[in-house]
Amino acid sequence: MSNGLSNELCGKYDHKLDPKNRVAIPSEWRCGDECPVVLLESSKEGYPMVKVTSPEQFRAWVEEIRASDRPMGAKNRYVGRMYAECLHGVINAQGKLLVPKKMCVRLELDADIKLVARGNFFELWKPESFTLADQIELAAMEEMNEVFDIF
Repeated sequence: MSNGLSNELCGKYDHKLDPKNRVAIPSEWRCGDECPVVLLESSKEGYPMVKVTSPEQFRAWVEEIRASDRPMGAKNRYVGRMYAECLHGVINAQGKLLVPKKMCVRLELDADIKLVARGNFFELWKPESFTLADQIELAAMEEMNEVFDIF
């Protein structure tokens, strides 16, 4: 484990946001003490969600984009947008992550929340949105599953 999140986040969890917009993060996803994280407003399959990752992983994404062969202007716009849509946060020693109220409102995150691991980051979803996006994702994976036969 690094000084942030685990590098192999696994699983899906149904959790609740408390009245102060904090969510309990599974212990196996975090470091022992306070964990710095980056919260990035995003979407998948047309549904809004929040990606939560370590600052190191966020920087790795930025470097990957900068190293790509895309035009410099496009890379700068994309990276600039990433920085514009993110906030720094902390998973505190009690394992709680504060999700800013404005982010909750914009992304329609309510009391019920779905946490979904994606390897080196996790996502926060409105449960109904996750269910719909997950159906689209599974349908899009059918061809890959015919080859690998995992799902």
